Amino acid sequence: MGEANAAAPHAYSLWLCPPEGSELSDRLAGLIKVLAERFKGPKFAPHVTLLGNAPKGDEEAVREAAQQLASAIEPFDVTVPAGKAAYENTWNQNLLLFVEQNPGLLGANALARERLQGAPAGESSFAPPSRRPHLSLMYGEHSEEERAEAAAFVGSEARWATEGFGFRAEAVHLWASAPGGFNSETVEEWQWVASFPFGAAAAEDKGACKDS
Repeated sequence: MGEANAAAPHAYSLWLCPPEGSELSDRLAGLIKVLAERFKGPKFAPHVTLLGNAPKGDEEAVREAAQQLASAIEPFDVTVPAGKAAYENTWNQNLLLFVEQNPGLLGANALARERLQGAPAGESSFAPPSRRPHLSLMYGEHSEEERAEAAAFVGSEARWATEGFGFRAEAVHLWASAPGGFNSETVEEWQWVASFPFGAAAAEDKGACKDS
């Protein structure tokens, strides 16, 4: 059993993150921590998923694909419009803030799907059930009542998060799952792999969203 688990491949995901060490990153990380402690869930780094479930397998191949993808994308704005925290019935869309579907984000997602998943060119798509880009605030197998309570908590105790905010996406951040893939039991085992600046971005570190 142990040998089978050790041989299980990692899955990979491409993230967009607020600049590491910025006030926004710190506030979001703090809110995620508070929710995790209050509702007994895992902690994770604040991010918007550009592409989930990139192919499993060889890390070097995924790194190369992610780097080539980043060089073909120009920096763009990630905007979370004002609105209540929402929730869905899956562990990874447990409590979330929806993100504006602007041309920069949709184009980057479509290109990532084409380059890493072989999808038709120009077709953007995001994970079900919401099928919308989002920033998660809580992960886990919570009941609908708990998710509703968490959403209400954000509305009353972290109102800033529902009043709208945004950041400039200047890099793509490659993350790896625990062996076997992304799931609710191994969130705190996910590992940052590398960050790649977008084409017009300077070569310096653009924030790796390493703190999970």
